[in-house]
Amino acid sequence: ILKSALKHTLQVTVFIFVITIVLNGVLEVVGEDALGEFLSANPVLSVFGSALVGLVPNCAASILLTQLYAAGQLSFAGAVAGLSTSAGVGLAVLFRANKSVKQNVFIVGLLYVLGVCAGMVAGLFG
Repeated sequence: ILKSALKHTLQVTVFIFVITIVLNGVLEVVGEDALGEFLSANPVLSVFGSALVGLVPNCAASILLTQLYAAGQLSFAGAVAGLSTSAGVGLAVLFRANKSVKQNVFIVGLLYVLGVCAGMVAGLFG
């Protein structure tokens, strides 16, 4: 059992490492400023866009959303939506460990819808 657990842990670690390198490369090419400009252009659309950014399976997405909010480039509603959908590397592990693509897509879709709803409600108060 120990050998199986170690093998699984190593596979997940390598998978997360590769995803992190790819996502950091994409963010480097696109740039934080371009993302900030896109998200600040329309407050309602920023909720939907931020929720998508939050789905990125990496803790860097949460850090980026928080930095954009602190810099005034992202509304409170957008920050709530993005941070509500953020699961760190949990989604990457979900897709790696759960072989049912249908279940995984349902979970991600539900997470997105709930995050957008949370952002919209936050927008009413903030």
